[in-house]
Amino acid sequence: MDKSQVNKKELSLGKKLLFLLIPPHCAACNEAGYERLCPVCREELRETFAPRRVLCPGGNGFADEVIALFPYEGEALKSLLYQWKWRDLPVLGEIFLPYLARRRLASLLPRYIDRVTFVPRRRSDRRMYAMDQAECLARLFAELRGLFFEPLLKRQGRPRPQKKLSAAKRRTNVAGTFVPLRAMEGETVLLIDDIVTTGSSVSECARVLKRAGDQRVVVLCLAH
Repeated sequence: MDKSQVNKKELSLGKKLLFLLIPPHCAACNEAGYERLCPVCREELRETFAPRRVLCPGGNGFADEVIALFPYEGEALKSLLYQWKWRDLPVLGEIFLPYLARRRLASLLPRYIDRVTFVPRRRSDRRMYAMDQAECLARLFAELRGLFFEPLLKRQGRPRPQKKLSAAKRRTNVAGTFVPLRAMEGETVLLIDDIVTTGSSVSECARVLKRAGDQRVVVLCLAH
């Protein structure tokens, strides 16, 4: 489909005027004339969607399994995740919401989940951007599936950003960073994060949750 074509017939009069004054842009490629996603980026995201279990170490406090909605590939997905994390575009949660509802994902999830929680963002980033994309994702998922959402972890200290660190340094960097907000009682927890790279952050969170009393920790992320 040609990106220059816009279906204006479906727009209300108010939206038509707003469209003329301030044309919307695709949230992924920034192409003018599209709300949320242009057809090209929408199709790329649809084709990239491939929910699967990702192997990770089990036991000793690590996550029992990791489920990813997308492999971390494709320009549209990478752009959306970057902008959600660093530019706080509220429309991005709505873009990913339909994928959280897919049956292909539901078949991979535990049959019973006591709590939905998230990997908390670094406090400095949260203060700067006034949001936590993992928390937003966890709230959306819990509401969509009718599950109980609860923050179970908080960060302490001032760890370095993980992005430029090696896998070994990432594990050292997050050690002791997360603390539980309360004692657990043998629950099954779904731990949500946006991107899992080496798994160091989600592994440390799972270790802390299990030491606090959780029986099973399953990680759900947008991309791996």
